[in-house]
Amino acid sequence: MSEINESTLKSLQTEWRSVQNSIHDQEQYSNLLSAVHKIHSDLKDLCLDLGADETYELLGQGVDRDTFQKIYKYLLITDCLSSYRNVFETRANRYVGQFNGKKQFSLELVFERLDDIAQRFTDIGLPEFADPLLVAQYEQLVEFKDSGLLQKALDKAVLDNAADTFRTVISYYNEYQAEIAKARQAIDSNDYEVDGANDNRVRVRSAAQNCLSNIKKIEEDVKKYPNLDWADKSISKEYNKRSLYGWSDEKTLFSLSKIRSYKDELILKQIEVEFEWAKKFYDQGIHVLDTSGGGYGALVLPIQKVLLDLQEAGFDIHSDESFEKIGTDKKTVWEMYKRERQSVLDSGEHKRLVKPAL
Repeated sequence: MSEINESTLKSLQTEWRSVQNSIHDQEQYSNLLSAVHKIHSDLKDLCLDLGADETYELLGQGVDRDTFQKIYKYLLITDCLSSYRNVFETRANRYVGQFNGKKQFSLELVFERLDDIAQRFTDIGLPEFADPLLVAQYEQLVEFKDSGLLQKALDKAVLDNAADTFRTVISYYNEYQAEIAKARQAIDSNDYEVDGANDNRVRVRSAAQNCLSNIKKIEEDVKKYPNLDWADKSISKEYNKRSLYGWSDEKTLFSLSKIRSYKDELILKQIEVEFEWAKKFYDQGIHVLDTSGGGYGALVLPIQKVLLDLQEAGFDIHSDESFEKIGTDKKTVWEMYKRERQSVLDSGEHKRLVKPAL
């Protein structure tokens, strides 16, 4: 057994006593699970034998592996049941656009806990104080999982959540379109700010990022659950408290190809606005700008950033077609990039911002 200093030992013993003193308080079960998990992790970090009774005897009199593991298992069961109850405690009219996301998250956590218990505690029973009703609920939940009912519920929550997220994408997309129009007007009239929180370019970027972050959520679930029915489908466009079932009669098409189209458009239009904004200052001989929009010193070489953003988005920065998509041509952008880069290197003041040559 590894050596353990007195301070660490006292800390572990104090944490375990805290668990024992509160073990009958169900309101504390979430905190107790965190405490037991930490104790288990600390024992592991100390390179102690987690299969030996001697390791757990360090925690206090009468503690052995079986005692510790039974309590650990019971707390995982109560946490699993708590997540299961959360599936039903959220209400659509209270969490508009979030209900199915909370439902999906809770069901995913239920699966995680059930798998954890099954894999780690196959030879472990439960403590004598275990509530028989809670144990019966847990056993029923295991049956739901084995029968496929739990998976069916999760599949539905994932698809419903994707539809909710798509509605949010549409909302942000409409906001984005309005900001794009304002940004173009500002660029054309030279009514814009370099810094300042009201910079049109920053508002365009914010609206685009809100939209893209929600698109990313859908893409992640498509990748995580590839076997679900991701075919195009008609869904209610928005939530309406005044309607009988909570949804408006107006429909929209949920479509992965439509989502990909939104994504490409958002990325390209955002880069296009960034380029037009950068060009205004480039023409004045200004080659370093604050991209934060708030004067916080988030300095960049704007033309360099345009090329890097295009490259990161998967577009070929040596193809004429890529630059046509942002309303310019390859020759113009590359000439601007080379001049911007050399100017900053020559000045020396902001040369740390210069990335390796593209």
